[in-house]
Amino acid sequence: MKECALQLKGNALFPFTEEDKEALSEYKPNQVLKCKLQGVKKPRSLEQLGLFMACAKITAENTDDPNWNTKAKVVEQVKIKVRFIESYMVVEGNVHMKTRSISFKNLPHMEACNFFEQGFKEMAGFLQVTVDELVEMAQEMMGRR
Repeated sequence: MKECALQLKGNALFPFTEEDKEALSEYKPNQVLKCKLQGVKKPRSLEQLGLFMACAKITAENTDDPNWNTKAKVVEQVKIKVRFIESYMVVEGNVHMKTRSISFKNLPHMEACNFFEQGFKEMAGFLQVTVDELVEMAQEMMGRR
């Protein structure tokens, strides 16, 4: 099962971000899909999540560091750096962490805003650029500039 954000335009649903478009591309044209729909109360949050994921993609594409070289790894590294941890345990001297989810259903709007603000700083710092430069690159990639 895939989860993605869709935007209603007229009577049709369209993928909201490039990642959403990619998730939907795994299905065949005209294939009937079963969906559960839920409106997002704060539309700004959806844009913010898309921007965050675009920044994570840019970060991954601009490093050879094996701990940061995929979008998923960047997101996890950011969660760890900003201590966005659900739980942790120490096993034989090794710390194992479970990071918190940033999904809409698990993270309230204001908490998400705080997380994203910190996350943008971490990614920009890793790439040695300003937050504004990173965001501008992401917006260009998303075709919103």
